[in-house]
Amino acid sequence: DADAEDDASRLRASFSTPGHAASVRCCAAQGRLCATGGADDAVRVFDLRTRRDKGTLVHHDGTVTCLAFHGRGGGRTAAADYLVTGSSDGTLATWSASKGFERLAELSKGHAPGAGVAAVCVHPTGQMALSAADDRGIALWNMALGKPAYKGKLSSYACAPSFLRFTSDCEGYAGVAGAAAHFHAVERGEAPLASADLSADCARLLCADLAECSGGDVCLVG
Repeated sequence: DADAEDDASRLRASFSTPGHAASVRCCAAQGRLCATGGADDAVRVFDLRTRRDKGTLVHHDGTVTCLAFHGRGGGRTAAADYLVTGSSDGTLATWSASKGFERLAELSKGHAPGAGVAAVCVHPTGQMALSAADDRGIALWNMALGKPAYKGKLSSYACAPSFLRFTSDCEGYAGVAGAAAHFHAVERGEAPLASADLSADCARLLCADLAECSGGDVCLVG
């Protein structure tokens, strides 16, 4: 009946635990793993299948502002390969999911001194990552070398992006900043191919995601 259907579709908390000594600023999930970053400068990792804490990653000297997993074989349900963390201290770090989250490398010199990392995403191939800083600087990383292959400026953005995501065809990326959403081609750097300004409807977009549809990727914002 209708009551049974409503009950079946209702979300219930299945796992709850003290996470951070300060506010949680970001989270990411891949396969059975979930990671959270906090204003306590730490990253916590949890196994969603066993509902267990897998440990704390400590490296950054500032708030952990963004996280991005890469999954083996692609897709969000694939087993996690590695995790990228970004911080207000201006650095990023990579961690191996298959080796107990051993730190693989620190990604530095991608952004201007004093500019905190605002957003990060990993290319579906795992060979590249894209990060943006709070001064609107952007860096495309060669993950094999741990060095920036390209650095630029998102000058058309009103502020630092709060969201970055590569498109499903691997040839572009979406960025959300302030009350606007933008689509870019990787080969054209920071110049957007298309933009949507929603400032007439809202002061700021607080959340976003990218959905793959038959006609192409769609950026969902709220």
